[in-house]
Amino acid sequence: MGFESSSKNYVVGSERGWALIKYIGVYDFDLILKTITNEWGKKYYTLIDKEHSEKVNADGSDIKIDRVAFRNASWFVRFFMQVELVVPRNVNVMVEVDGKKVKKQQGDLEIRIKAHLEKDYKGTFKNSKFKKFLMHIYERFIAYQELRRLRNKLRRETEFLIEELKNVLDLNKRV
Repeated sequence: MGFESSSKNYVVGSERGWALIKYIGVYDFDLILKTITNEWGKKYYTLIDKEHSEKVNADGSDIKIDRVAFRNASWFVRFFMQVELVVPRNVNVMVEVDGKKVKKQQGDLEIRIKAHLEKDYKGTFKNSKFKKFLMHIYERFIAYQELRRLRNKLRRETEFLIEELKNVLDLNKRV
């Protein structure tokens, strides 16, 4: 109970908080971006690049990429996921993998992820007080289980994306 009162319901993260993956070392930045894009593409999300900035410094480049994806889960609910990649002091390095030299990046990578669902994204119930009353009745008594199922589905999709990013960074490897 309690998640039916607001139109935005955060499943991972919050209005100000994020799920966070930190990594210091060598990584393939292009593979990380491709993984995010592919996972969203498999689930038919629409991708929006909110911000892409790169500032070159003496000790490397500072990169910030902010991506948002959304898709309609039902006639009443829309899923949103936001991924922010922040890389201070990003440096290109050549690494030998299986006898071949491959270009990768080295730096302090920070991946921030949040996900929420938005109810009544079309604004069907926002014209009058009576329609808002009907929306609350609908959410509480008719679609309660459906909203709970959709919240769990978005949580699973977001956790799967986090696990895929950890696999790309080899963070799930046991020593």
